[in-house]
Amino acid sequence: QQQLALSVFDQANQETLARTCGDNIARFKERFEALQHQSKRTAYRLRRPDSGYHVMAFRDDRTLGNVDSLQWSQSLMNKGVYAIPGHDFGYHHNDSFCFRISLATEHDEKKLRMAFEQPLPS
Repeated sequence: QQQLALSVFDQANQETLARTCGDNIARFKERFEALQHQSKRTAYRLRRPDSGYHVMAFRDDRTLGNVDSLQWSQSLMNKGVYAIPGHDFGYHHNDSFCFRISLATEHDEKKLRMAFEQPLPS
């Protein structure tokens, strides 16, 4: 880990590092646009990330406090879909129900659709 940290700041690696970062940013933007397209006909709205590579998908018709998030997650896991609700990321009882989507992963469209369509249990 120390060698990795040192290599990031080594001037000899700056061109490669800049190209890698640029490629990642372009890929994340492309994936965000694809997610926006997939979420258009759902009850969710996506919040564009201002840092990092995760997107939060929000439903304004329910709050985290009135959804059984564990049951929601378990139901999706039984289908091979792993989604983490917003309360694990600092969102609170009164916040809109939400879950996190990584832009670093190319998602299976069918599985992502299952997450958007999974009913919210009370």
